[in-house]
Amino acid sequence: MIKDAAPVRSLSGALRHDFGVMAEVKVKSPSAGFMRPENVRDTTTCYEKSPLVRAVSVLTNGHFGMSIERLAQAKKEFSKPILRKDFIIDEYQIYESRAYGADAILLMGNVLNKSKLQKFWQLAQELGLEVLFESHTRAEIKNIPVGASIYGINCRLMDSSGDAGAPIWEPLLRMLSADTDPSRFNMIRFLPVDAIKVAESGISSSTVKNVKDRGYNAALIGTSLLTAPEGLQAAIGKFEAALAPTGDGKADARTLEHAVA
Repeated sequence: MIKDAAPVRSLSGALRHDFGVMAEVKVKSPSAGFMRPENVRDTTTCYEKSPLVRAVSVLTNGHFGMSIERLAQAKKEFSKPILRKDFIIDEYQIYESRAYGADAILLMGNVLNKSKLQKFWQLAQELGLEVLFESHTRAEIKNIPVGASIYGINCRLMDSSGDAGAPIWEPLLRMLSADTDPSRFNMIRFLPVDAIKVAESGISSSTVKNVKDRGYNAALIGTSLLTAPEGLQAAIGKFEAALAPTGDGKADARTLEHAVA
């Protein structure tokens, strides 16, 4: 399957210039429940045509109502780079990601130790995949391999309560149900100057400009788009309007009015 897989698209190339969004595809989440079905349906057309959406993040875990097969489908639907977003804990999943069409994978600093981050990154490179390294703390940032190019800061708070002997999924799912602390985005100052920096979790159209102004290259956004009652296209329009350059630094009222019309 890897031999016959489509060529890899460059995630770093898509995020390197100007500010953009990595827009998510998922059916549900532990924190927000089910997404709006019509918004999930519209991801194919809305994400593809929006110049703000530079890449697409596809959940492949059953807890999100998704599967690895949805990744293969997304590779055909979108011309933009595809990130496989899942709890990568085994080498097989990296081979699987390449076989099913991922262009990049997510490696989480609160899941993998320094040795595994290095080992998995090396394998990903051998397969032609890029890696988004996700961190929640400064200690996790220090474990990211030297030479990594895409860093993500996730502002979700980790709930470490529960049975220490429970399967790995349980504490991770508790984390996904936890509150966010946007002040964690200040950890951008600990990232390499030349790194591509991605802000993750809890970002809305009212806060995305602040994320950009902090120096991030992109924001990974899912729930606020997929649960938007006004529809996906209008929700993307709100983000575009919030980021639109104006003389006073605020979104142009006419642009916003058009976006939500």
